[in-house]
Amino acid sequence: MFLGLKRIFKLSWVSFCRNQLSTISAIFVISLTLFIITALFFFQGLIKFVTLQIEEQIDISVYFNEEVSEGEILKVETKLSQLPEVKDIKYVSKDVALTKFLEKHKENPELLEAIDELEENPFLAALNVRVWEENQYEKVLAFLEKEETKDLVDHHNFFENKPLIEKIYSLNLTARKIVLILSSIFVLITILVVFSTTKLTIYNQREEISIMRQIGASNFYIRGPFLLQGIFFGFFAFLICLFIWGGLSFLMGENLEGFLGGFNFFNYFVKNFQLLSLIQIGSGMGLGIISSFICTEKYLRV
Repeated sequence: MFLGLKRIFKLSWVSFCRNQLSTISAIFVISLTLFIITALFFFQGLIKFVTLQIEEQIDISVYFNEEVSEGEILKVETKLSQLPEVKDIKYVSKDVALTKFLEKHKENPELLEAIDELEENPFLAALNVRVWEENQYEKVLAFLEKEETKDLVDHHNFFENKPLIEKIYSLNLTARKIVLILSSIFVLITILVVFSTTKLTIYNQREEISIMRQIGASNFYIRGPFLLQGIFFGFFAFLICLFIWGGLSFLMGENLEGFLGGFNFFNYFVKNFQLLSLIQIGSGMGLGIISSFICTEKYLRV
């Protein structure tokens, strides 16, 4: 058994080294596919980072009537926080709301003067609520419509923020679809190229294959070198792609961090190194062996 595996490995390596043009073509195409898949991996990471940054700023504000006490509002906060849909909730008192407004508009003396002329705090106490998923805001609103809370609430801004909330979640969904479609296209191209490479190798070795059939070689022994060659294609493509993206992420890291709002390519590369390596080597070797397997099934007829 060991001698048989050793023989398969030797035949595969000889074929891998002998057909240099075909080997280089197959590795190049798999490397290109892995490069695109990795680029899409970074793209999805960037979109997720940007989405989370925006989500941190997006919530719905529930404003309470003037006569509602702080104790009653805090009771509503406690009940809301127990909902599984609620990710985060924050109480903003009237005084805090006024302070934030004055700080935000300190460069606008006319507006500040108008606030002073009122001689009272015009703001309402509020709860700022964030949920896990976009469609979960409806459940929060349903809770607020209950009898025990309906009369306490003055108004909320959900319908004002709804278009922006939907756009954020739509952006993330669109990014995932783009990643899936482009990855599928390049995977198909790779399978076709490796398929053609393996087909050419089979044609070049048709005499050796005929001899092995005549002496009673097993199916595994005949197919093995071609399947292993596909693994070689994927492995070397993985090493090339990992090296290239390691260098690119290092160069782009700090240079683009400010432009991308704090997203650092190199930090993301290091943080996700194990997952990225598994994706690359799994995709590379998987594409190589699948393409070779399909080709040997079709043309060896053993």
